[in-house]
Amino acid sequence: MTSPVSSTRVAATLAAACLVSTTALFASPGAAASPRVQPCIWPATGTNLQQYFGVSVSLVIPSACDSIKAGSKWATPLAFYVARSWEHVPDGYEPSGATPLEELENDLTVVRFIIDEGTPHQFTVERSASQIHFRVRDWQEVYPDDPDWLFVDVGSHIAMRPLPPGTHTIRGEFVVSRLTCDGTSSDVNQSCIPPGQFEYPSTRTFTVVP
Repeated sequence: MTSPVSSTRVAATLAAACLVSTTALFASPGAAASPRVQPCIWPATGTNLQQYFGVSVSLVIPSACDSIKAGSKWATPLAFYVARSWEHVPDGYEPSGATPLEELENDLTVVRFIIDEGTPHQFTVERSASQIHFRVRDWQEVYPDDPDWLFVDVGSHIAMRPLPPGTHTIRGEFVVSRLTCDGTSSDVNQSCIPPGQFEYPSTRTFTVVP
């Protein structure tokens, strides 16, 4: 994982309510997919990422899916990885949860996306505290050569309204309330995020086609 803090804390390759735009909706894993939604396939493993994240919308994901069809709702992951248990704990650190996953659920307080930033069409979608949906999967399903961690996504279930054809952008932000660690290393600089707001994922550019 990468973040503004360390190279191992936030999963960048696949990743990342108070609605500034009231037309943004949660995606429902059980909803029928629109014919405008094309499967997003992770090239390294052939994994269908809509199935992996349990969503029925188009996905914007670097290195996999950077083009979606007009008329379809869409989303982008904001993802972390965590160890399944407290395998490693930095010296002097007292976890706030029984597992690193529980700690992340306790400490992640805001998830925010800014769409088409700096344009007349800019809008923002935000979820806070209990409104954040945590989708937990096995990290090795998409990174089979990595350790047996958990993949935790909080972005793909925030489905955005359809966009017109053209080039668009999305950027993410998240807030943690306290020092939060992932259990993958005893080095606080490698496995922990200090309290505060962070820009992640960085701006993702994608195309909407007719």
